[in-house]
Parts: sequence; structure tokens; C-alpha cells
Amino acid sequence: MSVESYTGTTYSPQTDSENRPLRLLLLVLMVLLAAAGGGLLGGTQPLLGALLVLAAILVPALIMQSETATMTVIFILYSNIAVVANKFHGVPYFVAASFPFLLFIPLASYLVLQRKPVILHRSLPFLFAFLGVQCLGAVFSRDTQVSVSAVIDFIVEGLVIYLLVTNVVRSPRTLRRVTWTLLLAGVLLAGIPIWQQLTGTYANDYWGYAQLSESGFRTGEISLFGDVRQFKAAGAIGEQNRYAQVMLMLVPLGLFTFWAERKGGLRILALVATMLALVAVAISFSRGAAVALFLLLVAMVFMRAIKLSRFLLVLAAVVLLVIALPEYQTRIASLTDVTALVSSETRPAEVDTSIEGRATEMLAAALVFADYPVIGVGPAMFKFYSQDYGNQLGLHDLEGNREAHSLPLDIAANHGVLGLLTFFGIFAVVINQLMKARQRWEEKDPYLAKMASGYLLALMAYLTTGLFLHLAYARYMWLILALASSAGHIAHYWDPKRGQLMQEPVEET
Repeated sequence: MSVESYTGTTYSPQTDSENRPLRLLLLVLMVLLAAAGGGLLGGTQPLLGALLVLAAILVPALIMQSETATMTVIFILYSNIAVVANKFHGVPYFVAASFPFLLFIPLASYLVLQRKPVILHRSLPFLFAFLGVQCLGAVFSRDTQVSVSAVIDFIVEGLVIYLLVTNVVRSPRTLRRVTWTLLLAGVLLAGIPIWQQLTGTYANDYWGYAQLSESGFRTGEISLFGDVRQFKAAGAIGEQNRYAQVMLMLVPLGLFTFWAERKGGLRILALVATMLALVAVAISFSRGAAVALFLLLVAMVFMRAIKLSRFLLVLAAVVLLVIALPEYQTRIASLTDVTALVSSETRPAEVDTSIEGRATEMLAAALVFADYPVIGVGPAMFKFYSQDYGNQLGLHDLEGNREAHSLPLDIAANHGVLGLLTFFGIFAVVINQLMKARQRWEEKDPYLAKMASGYLLALMAYLTTGLFLHLAYARYMWLILALASSAGHIAHYWDPKRGQLMQEPVEET
């Protein structure tokens, strides 16, 4: 089965007579929304009125072509449009935060109009178990209000997004389209900061899409005005390490889309999107992302997900990028300060203070985990323990509430052993299913196999960067995890002869 067979419409009623009640219902809905919106436009709530009029136009169209709603939500979510609109352009918070609910439109189309069953992925027991661990931790937290707020954030940004996405991405065609949506969002995320870097227009944040880190780093060069500093791109995210993490996940997706597509134009577009994402990682000057990229390339080889010739081409592209950015070489060279940190002969002044601080935060999280090993100190609570535990180490004086700066240690300190088992159990289930999918479809459907490889490595990109970053901006993680779960589920249950998901796994023969 080839990728060309993944085309068509999302909802196609069998006959015009079957479609008539739906059209009538949509007409009534459109009239009601337009009437309500028109009334509010001339009243005291013109903004709400305008939104209702817009809904009267969009909602019926999205119901009839539900994939449009899915791609719209994923594009807005990954490109961070809603957050930028709220922060830089005055869009009300409730408007910016409510866009994921558009996914209820394709969900209703599948469950009500097409009478498809709810999809329950194999990872869901771990997901709900992790929720249970958080609730238990919140009960024993020393600040229940903070912990309960963190649990609510997990439900909204994690559980709801995961359930919605895994139930609206149901076919290879939809998976292909949302993957392209991610790559196009990446073009937007990467293109503007790259232009800023090329033109040196650092004073212009380009509508919030070319934000910079609070301070740059010394390049080793000296001008008439003192040390030359290099700014670090933070894109639409606003934090350079998170920006690098978000862009790095797109690199394997872009590469495997390039290898999977058959049309020359799409292959070129996928390659351009991949290169832009890679350059965006570089201009963030994130050392953690550099280490993660190296580990990602090594993983590709050991998994046999990439041929040696292709690996050498990718490696050559990375080397050329590093050569083109001498400031990046300086940044990577500073990683040697990690060895200086454990040397008894090194003076404190010789160690990069940011590395010193992160090491202190990580060790503090390990000490908290040692004292609270079962359920941790409670959701979002480690930061209130970090200063007391960190400053007793004598490495670096922590000021204020600091995070663990490491995903495993963050989960361990906040949620204990039970949190580690349930949280990483989600990843283990999804990764295992994707690895099986690669083997299942490698010969029969190379496109599905490559998509499984792309999402598998995207998860690895998140986990490797997570070695140096705590759990934050979690919506990106849950979105990629949900799409990876859908890729594995589709590959496991998709019947190409019937063109639909089956209740039982499809036999390889």
C-alpha cells in the first residue's frame, strides 16, 4: 500500500438523503450563532459577538471537513500562536486558551456522525496511574493549593490533549497531514529567528516570533566596547533551551518525511523544513540540544533507522553548520567545564556559573528524592525545597525557588518512584509499539514504517534534551507523545484492504 492511497475526504456520507439532516442541523446552528453574534456586536460585548459570527462561518465547515480542525489546532499549538497572541497582541486569555476545544469537532464527527468507537491506547493505564500519583502527592503536599493547580494543568495540557489527539488522528492519511502541519509550523518557528540572525536585527522581536534570551554569552572576541556577546534565539517560545527542544523534535520527523515522500516537490519541502529546524537549534546555542543531537544521531545508527550513507550526509550537514557558526563552537567547547566541576584543582571562578548552578539543582533534586522516595514532595513542590537542599552542597548558592533542570530528577523529586514508573511507563509503551511498527511495515508499507521511525526519534529527542531540562511547556511533550501513540496504534491496527482501524491487531500476512 502506497502513500497515494491515503488521500480522500474525512467525512463522506453515502447518499444525499443521508446528508440532508446534517445539512439542516448545520444551517440551524449557523443561523443561531449568527443571530446571537449580530445581537452582541451592537451591544456591550462586541468581541464576543464577532467571535460568534466567526464561529457561525467556521464551525459548520469544520464539521463537514473535520481534518481541517485537527490540523488547525496542531498548527496553532506547535507554532505557539495563541500564547504569542495573548502576550504580545492583547488577545484575551480565554480566547487563546480555548482553541484546543476545536478538536471536539472532529471527535464528534467520528463518534457521532460516523459512529466510530473511542480509541483507548495501551499507554492510557500509565497515564491515569500518573494522574493518581499526582493526586496522592497533592494530598500530602505542604502546599496543597500549588499542587492541585499543577494537577489541573496536567489534566488540561496533558490528559485532555492526549485523549483528543489520539482519537482524531485515526488513519495514515491524517497522520501524514498532521506531520506536515508540524513541519510547516516549524518553518514559521525557525524562519523568522533565522532571518533575525542573518540581518542582525536583534532589537526587533518580529511580532513575538523572534524573542531572545535575557542575556547572551561571551564569544571570546573583544571589541572597542568590551566583550563581544552572542544573543541566543528563543523564537516564539521565549526560552532558548525550550526553543531548541521544540525544534530538535522536528529534525527526525523532517528527515523521515523526506525519505518517505515520493513526489520531488514534497521531498524538497521536507528537506528545507528539516534544515531550517536544524539551523534554529544551532542559533539557540543550547548546549543540551547539541548533546541531544549527537545522541540522536548515534541512536539512528544503532537502531538501524538510517543507512550509513545517509548518516554520513546528515553528519556532514551538522559539521558544516557548526563550522558556519563559530560562536556555536565556543558554546560547545564550554561543555568541558563539566569536567572542571569535579576537579579538586579547579578554582570556582574557572567553572561556568550556569553549569555550576544546574549541577547544584540536579543534586538537590536527587537529595530530595532520597528523603521522599515513594511519592516525592508533591506536584510542583521541588522548587520550594531546592534552596535548602542545594546550598548545603557548597557548590553554588541558589537564590529563590529553582527547578531540577533534569526531567528524570524532576519527576523523581516531585513524584517519587511511583511517578518515575508511571510517567516513563507511558513512553515505554509508546516506544515499544513504534519499534514493532517499524518491523511490521518495513516491507509492506515503507511510509508507515518511516513515520513510526520519525516519531520514535522525536520522542528520543525530547527525552535526551530532557536530561538537562525539567518538565515545563508540557503541551509540546504531550502533543508529540499523542501523535507518536497514534502512529504506533495506526500501524498496529490499520487494515489497508478495508481502509480502517480494526478492533484486533492486523496480521502481517
